[in-house]
Amino acid sequence: MTDTPTININDTEYPIESLPIKTQQDIQRVVELKERSAALSREFNETTLVLQAYESAIVEAVEPKEEEVAEAS
Repeated sequence: MTDTPTININDTEYPIESLPIKTQQDIQRVVELKERSAALSREFNETTLVLQAYESAIVEAVEPKEEEVAEAS
């Protein structure tokens, strides 16, 4: 038994291979764009975390910690 790929549109399953070639290409493009969007979301989240780490490091480097202030007085 082979599973034929389908697409669900308005609660109806359509075998992708029975659709026009242009529609099949459009479906493939949607799949590619969703994958790219997910990758960009992951990259954005990772970039945000790294940015926050740099910002925290800058704040720590510029503002003395409470312990250092107490020792200096």
